[in-house]
Order: sequence, then structure tokens, then C-alpha cells
Amino acid sequence: MFLTITDLEQLHTEHPEWQMELVEGKIIVSAPSDYESEEIGARLSTFLNIWVMSHKLGRVTGSGAGFILPNIEEDDLEKRNVRSLPP
Repeated sequence: MFLTITDLEQLHTEHPEWQMELVEGKIIVSAPSDYESEEIGARLSTFLNIWVMSHKLGRVTGSGAGFILPNIEEDDLEKRNVRSLPP
């Protein structure tokens, strides 16, 4: 069964607390991060964001931002990969 972005969005609506990604038509559910890894990520994001903003290089997001990635082998927009759909 090949799942689509629409399927992922529906499942996310039913289970908003789950961290999910869509990879090659399969939904992957990830375990939540622990305290230490979240602290390290927050510190790294702080330093990176200060540097990016001071050099006007773009934007920095947290680990929960969702990104729809292009798939050069598929023309169907529903068959693209979605990484890190936020809970």
C-alpha cells in the first residue's frame, strides 16, 4: 500500500501527538526525544540562529518543522516525501 500526503495529514489529524514522516509511501512514527537531546538541540539552534540572523542568511527552524521534499522520480505531487511533520 502506497500512502500519500493526504493520508499522512488525515492520520496526523486523528493523532496530533504523534511525530510522523512520509517516506516512499510509508508512514514512519518516531519516538519522542529525551530531555538531554532536546537541550542540546535548543542550544545548537540558538547559536545557529544568532549567526544566520546576523549574516542575513535565511531562516532556522526547530526539529518539528515539516518539509515536503521533491522526488525527482515522481511527477505525482501526492507521492512526495514529508519529513518531520510536527505533532
